[in-house]
Amino acid sequence: MRDGQIIAQDVGVAYRLYREKVSTLKEAVANRFRHLRGAETFWALRHVSLEVAPGEAVALVGHNGSGKSTLLKTMAGVLQPSEGVLATRGRISPMIELGAGFDPELSGRDNVFLNGAVLGMRRSETAEKFDGVQAKIKY
Repeated sequence: MRDGQIIAQDVGVAYRLYREKVSTLKEAVANRFRHLRGAETFWALRHVSLEVAPGEAVALVGHNGSGKSTLLKTMAGVLQPSEGVLATRGRISPMIELGAGFDPELSGRDNVFLNGAVLGMRRSETAEKFDGVQAKIKY
């Protein structure tokens, strides 16, 4: 596996949803933790497989609730998959919100360099990557 590579094989992320709301420990004990037995499993992601090559930029597009943010959080290591295997190597920087960290007072280029600095990148490293991205854009 190379730096910056992401490999996901049959990844799934599940959450347990509890229908009964318990607000105090006293309620939970009095009901013998019955609320825990009534949980159902909700799959935010299921059977997702993909491979991202080092240096490759990927955009996730889909309807609300389709699992885009869940997949990005899993790739970044914020969430652990409930099933499958997700392997990453090197520095991964998902942009979970499109507007996150962008200053409307700065130009697009200045915002890129500012965010590069926040991520701990050297100015020369950011410039090199920026030039590489610009070269791939088709107008």
